[in-house]
Amino acid sequence: NNTFVVFDLETTGTDPTRDKIIEIGAVKLVGGKLTETFSCLVNPGMHIPEDATRVNNITDADVKDARPIEDVLPDFLKFCEGCVMVSYVISFDFNFILNVSKRLGYAVLNDTFDAFELAKKELKGLKNYKLITVAKYLGVELENAHRAVYDAVAAAEAMVKILEKNY
Repeated sequence: NNTFVVFDLETTGTDPTRDKIIEIGAVKLVGGKLTETFSCLVNPGMHIPEDATRVNNITDADVKDARPIEDVLPDFLKFCEGCVMVSYVISFDFNFILNVSKRLGYAVLNDTFDAFELAKKELKGLKNYKLITVAKYLGVELENAHRAVYDAVAAAEAMVKILEKNY
């Protein structure tokens, strides 16, 4: 009965205190149905390391005209208002959101849920629990893996299938 926002970030690295968000993708789930999408590249104000580009294929050129996180975060938080925030490995994505929110003076009080932990608990015997593995097992399409909105859609669809035991 909850409204969920399933979100994913692409970043310049793995440290939320040092690295920057370069893409936010999210979908809103109401009654198990995708109702809205949020997708935005973010200008990190720094060079995107080659290691990050190898993972997500986002380059400096892709983000040069994008808005900075100071402009994007309020829109994203408004999108999440009143929703349970879900991510695949919530500790990674949510820590980035919390760090930026704190720095910019926003309080994030949403409940959170980890779709990765749900998959590990409910789907026994998979070789690993990477999103691409879980999506394939559940018959969920995951095109453009490691791009935020595509990962968010796949995580949302996987979560719904698992919660509805539709696999």
